Amino acid sequence: MRRNMISVLMVATCLVLMVPAVTATLSDIPQGGVIFIGEQGLNLNGVTTGSQVAWWGAGRSPTTDAPSDLQTISDPKNFFVSPTIYGTETGVWYTYPDKKPAFTIKDPTLAVKAIDVRTGREVTSGLVSRGDQVKFQVETNMYSMTERTGVNGVPVTIHVTGPGGIDYTSLTDSNGKVHSLDPVTVSSSLYETDPVWNTGNAQYPEGSYVIWAECNANNMKNEYPVGGKTTTKNTTSSLTVGTGEVTVALVSTNTATTTSQQTSPISSPIETGTMTLSPTTTTITLSTTGQISTPQGSPITSTTYPTPKAGGFTAGTTALLLLAGAAIALRRQS
Repeated sequence: MRRNMISVLMVATCLVLMVPAVTATLSDIPQGGVIFIGEQGLNLNGVTTGSQVAWWGAGRSPTTDAPSDLQTISDPKNFFVSPTIYGTETGVWYTYPDKKPAFTIKDPTLAVKAIDVRTGREVTSGLVSRGDQVKFQVETNMYSMTERTGVNGVPVTIHVTGPGGIDYTSLTDSNGKVHSLDPVTVSSSLYETDPVWNTGNAQYPEGSYVIWAECNANNMKNEYPVGGKTTTKNTTSSLTVGTGEVTVALVSTNTATTTSQQTSPISSPIETGTMTLSPTTTTITLSTTGQISTPQGSPITSTTYPTPKAGGFTAGTTALLLLAGAAIALRRQS
């Protein structure tokens, strides 16, 4: 009995080993599943060799209108989403003539941002204070590859090229943990990594770093290398790691505000250093000749005041003398 049991177990083990393991890949597409322009080598389930697929453009209905386009699938096990054929015909494609959803074509989108963890601000095209932690944010519609059986995310490679052309395939965080950037598995439309970059680490010198991302799932970037689609290289931004706490570029101005009493130095709003304006005093002197004397270059106009002339009687003085004489004469007559 025991020998028989052992024999059964051995046979069962052999049968298990003989059954090939079934593993889902990015190239296995369920019937009606989403595929992207540029993907190559796809295995289309629900589509047979030599069958046709049809597409109806905007405003046209599969139930009442003739197809806008018909394509013959020569090899559904090695399907290529050609940008030439399908580049402008996105949306649902149906098997024809039975009109069952065969697959849905989308135009891929891809963007990457660098986020300063301390400030919470995007610094993809800005300054980062040395020592701040940086994380990356990937935005893409290719996350829907997770709808394919067994796929937990789309592989996106983030590139960081530092001063001197050094290409970092991984970054070190503040705890000394190394994070690979090739690839980052993106599982949502707006995906954020952990804080993966300690900019204060000595291996990252001060200077400008070029940041960009790409997705080459199923060779799509090689077949469809369009900026903002499968790569962001054509829309690259430069991040600068520097000293101090400045995170936004400032423009200094030489503006000073004066007051009625300039008794203390005036500090300008220039970012570095100060500017002192000394008080200025203007003196007005009256000369003995009746003229107002002003400093050279002053806009005040000199004015001459007349002075009394020496000698002789004026008309007023003569009148007073005549009145006095008349008064004396009247007094004598009385």
